[in-house]
Amino acid sequence: MKIRDYALFGGVEIGGYASFARAEIGDYALFGGAKIGGNASFGGATIGAYAAFEGAEIGGYAGFGGVKIGGYAGFEGVKIGGNASFEGATIAGYAAFGGAEIGGNAFLIR
Repeated sequence: MKIRDYALFGGVEIGGYASFARAEIGDYALFGGAKIGGNASFGGATIGAYAAFEGAEIGGYAGFGGVKIGGYAGFEGVKIGGNASFEGATIAGYAAFGGAEIGGNAFLIR
């Protein structure tokens, strides 16, 4: 998927697996309040500005490995039912995880 400007997925409901792997979003991406029933993959995605996942719910594993975010990344209040991987992710701004709940392990290895 390639989006020239911004992407709004806030409040979207997906019953099973969702893949945004290798997506290219030129500006910001909003996933706040999204509900994904199964695993979610964002691996290798590029987001030009900031990414907001506040209050999102992912039922299974959440993969953010290799993600490149050009600004702030907000994960406040996110709920992930399984493991969360941020291995090799690059966030140019700051990242906030206040109130996040991860049901499994979190991998934040460079």
